[in-house]
Amino acid sequence: MSHVDIQHSCSSAQLTPSEHSSRSSPSSARPTVPPNHINLTAPQVLGAFVSSPSVRDNPFESPPSSPPLPFYTAPSTPLTSPQAEDPPLNSTALSLQQSSGATSRFTSPPHTNPLLPPLTPPVELATDPLVEAYPVIDTAADFTLDDEGLSTLEKIYLFSRSRSAHHRVFISHALPSFLAHVTPLEAVEYVLPLLPSLAMDEDEAVKEALASELVGILWWFLTRCRLVEESIGSTDCQPNYTDGDVTLMSVQAFTPILGTLLLSPNGMVSGPTRCAVVDLLGRMKKADAVDEGVEKDDSANDCGLFGRSQRKLFADEVLQQIVIGIGKLDLPVEEEVVDVWYDASARTPAMEIPGQTSTSATVDQLYDPAVNPYFPVPPPSPSSPVSPLPPCSSMDIPVPIPSVAVVPPSPPPCATPLIEFSPTEPPSPITSISFHYEGAGSSPTRMANPYGSVLPAAPHSTDVEERREAEDESDANEQAAVGRLSSMSLIAAVTAGGSLGPEIQRAFVREVERAGKDPVYWVRREASFALGALAKVVPEELVVLTLLPLFESLRSDSVWNVRHSSLFALPAVLSRLSPSLRRAVALSTIIPLSRDESPAVRSGVLEALGEVLYTFHTDKDGPPSELLRLFLGREQSHKEQHPVTCRMPGAMWSVLPNLDLIDDPARPLACAFNYPAVALTLGPARWGELREYYLTLAQCRMPKVRRTLAASLGELARVIGAENATRDLLQVWWDAMQYEDDGDVRLKAIEALPQFVDSLGEGKARDDVFSGLVKAWEEGWLSRNWRARESLLQMLADLVGSPSHPDCVHRLLKNGLEDDFGTVRDAAIRVVSRIWADYDTWAVVLDGLRRDITALAYAHSYRKRMTYIACQQSLVLMKEKNPFSMNDTNWEAVRQLARDRVVGVRIGVARLAKSLYGKHLF
Repeated sequence: MSHVDIQHSCSSAQLTPSEHSSRSSPSSARPTVPPNHINLTAPQVLGAFVSSPSVRDNPFESPPSSPPLPFYTAPSTPLTSPQAEDPPLNSTALSLQQSSGATSRFTSPPHTNPLLPPLTPPVELATDPLVEAYPVIDTAADFTLDDEGLSTLEKIYLFSRSRSAHHRVFISHALPSFLAHVTPLEAVEYVLPLLPSLAMDEDEAVKEALASELVGILWWFLTRCRLVEESIGSTDCQPNYTDGDVTLMSVQAFTPILGTLLLSPNGMVSGPTRCAVVDLLGRMKKADAVDEGVEKDDSANDCGLFGRSQRKLFADEVLQQIVIGIGKLDLPVEEEVVDVWYDASARTPAMEIPGQTSTSATVDQLYDPAVNPYFPVPPPSPSSPVSPLPPCSSMDIPVPIPSVAVVPPSPPPCATPLIEFSPTEPPSPITSISFHYEGAGSSPTRMANPYGSVLPAAPHSTDVEERREAEDESDANEQAAVGRLSSMSLIAAVTAGGSLGPEIQRAFVREVERAGKDPVYWVRREASFALGALAKVVPEELVVLTLLPLFESLRSDSVWNVRHSSLFALPAVLSRLSPSLRRAVALSTIIPLSRDESPAVRSGVLEALGEVLYTFHTDKDGPPSELLRLFLGREQSHKEQHPVTCRMPGAMWSVLPNLDLIDDPARPLACAFNYPAVALTLGPARWGELREYYLTLAQCRMPKVRRTLAASLGELARVIGAENATRDLLQVWWDAMQYEDDGDVRLKAIEALPQFVDSLGEGKARDDVFSGLVKAWEEGWLSRNWRARESLLQMLADLVGSPSHPDCVHRLLKNGLEDDFGTVRDAAIRVVSRIWADYDTWAVVLDGLRRDITALAYAHSYRKRMTYIACQQSLVLMKEKNPFSMNDTNWEAVRQLARDRVVGVRIGVARLAKSLYGKHLF
């Protein structure tokens, strides 16, 4: 967790640990002037956390499990950064710069009048060395959600720094709403530096909460701050967050945060982060379309300062440095791409401390070229032994820490040693850490591990050093592989989400081509999905020259997971090829993989076969007969029944048995799902070739197969025509309606009913459907499932031909109004209101239904009497017109119900009277 350095406006002195320990009275160290600003340093320095500003002996021996909440709170209103802020201090505990003491080594910030009344002096802190470094704080004294009296900025800070995980989860979720109450300048200076610590929080729930709110948080900053390409304050030593009345923010401000979350192995963190990236790119694309007049959307007008040039700048940053850059963590950073290293929060280029040029050779030794400075790498394993650091002077080389510091570096003339040690007291390892400053023109390749490290000491033994190096290399390689995996997922999602420019397309193709040859198989597997997405949008020459050879290598991969995933890219690749090449690639892929040694690959062939066959729907000759026989499960020709000789890369030549798909247990479900696509490919004229196997599938008793067939009945009937549907599909629909083992089968059949009835056309088949529905309801087998009755009533008004069957519709609505289940009665009331709005079309139905509704007012069941009131209420509230007529019949019914013995009925009459009064009054 980061150190909080509360600086005072008057002259201050840097006190060493020995000076602190020599003071006899802690009360003399109390400040006399309230703090005028807060310096926030990096969120993590080797896992050391600070709990209070008291000074204790080596408090870093046992760091706590979560960041503690300091005793000292932030000022009520953070002030503007001073003209020259001090560099962060690396003391072992929270150090307070006092107005008295030794001569200051730094130029103190200029005195400014405090904007707030002086804060209450802090309590006296014990300096007894026996006191624990992290005392147990009374629960009553610790901060809870009782934040009364705190400003919004204080709430954000305190909750973000709280030791309680639920506080940090709370602020991660509430940050979008809290940001509405702070200014953009305050948000950039004080809120933005808190995000990296939340993104690297040790509690997964905090990172999950932050990832789920990324879109709202980022969009707030992007629309209220002006993005600039250069770093804030890169031209001088002092950050400049404003340009007039506009707050400036570096375009790279969120790159490390997004990269950290994308590299998380937790799918609840990396998944929402990928969605956030795609969502932001989609919003920007929509805003560009509105600016060009292609679309009209009022919601796109809330872009604020996020104009077209800023959107292009941010899109380039996301695509190049996140989507592509996260896949290059194992490659040296190209010096011509990035000129200046920016920190992760204030985005300020670090300044090189004078007098340290002689240590450049040591820096080069520490630098690892396999580190991408945009994304952190895992910290060294806790099990790795770390030798104590030798005493170091102010001229020792500074060690890099996470680039998330808020306090900008002080001017070069002010740079002096940060910490002095007593000659008799060796420094602890943590006090030997100093901040790493680089010149504005230095290359980012000199940046070491962004997580920070300690100076390498002489190893105790060669074995220990080799073990450390092996562990560090293993961690870096694993994170690099995760980065390549995330890059492929992002490329697939971004490509599917919208159009890409030619340069981005070529860059994506290069990355997919590189990932397709990755030594890690799950990176190659993810590259298959990205390949399929790119194959749909890139030019055909790129598909043939680059993507097709890559696909051929993936489909013959030695790992079955990669071969399985390549099947899902096959339809996209085939759709961009010429007919002859399409046929050759399809046969050379499907036939061998249908006999693959892996059952998952063979099942994947069945799942993808429908889409593969559909790619031939524009070809004159249709799909290859070999593929069609494979789909229908027919015996192959004599030549194809022989054992297949094949060899996977890295394996010896062998003869595999004839592993076909005829007896695959996944065949019925996969074929049932793909039947509409195959029927659409062949057309109504060739339905005879598919009819036999479809009727065989219809006899399958597996609930999943029956449910899939029932859901596709409407679409399949539209494809094959009314005659074929009447002959072959009508009985399948009735079987689904009467299926008792799974109620979802009946619901899927009812959902397909509107399109199915429309495809049957006028005639006896449609009449049989309407009469059969009434019979099914009244005979009871439909009445055993109230969800089915509710769904049927909801579909009733959408059925083509319903007005031509008034008697059936009337009886179904009457049964619905008298149903025992309230949800069914409510559905019937909604249908009555809907068809009453089109009275001319449904006049015959409504004439008979009016008498049935009136009869409900005199029924013995109070539920039916309340149904009458609810029905009249819905008619009164209709906006189109008022179909309710207060004739003598209705007045008599309402008068009687007003004296009903059931209170609920009388309440319903009162509401009806109120609605009638309001309708006629206004």
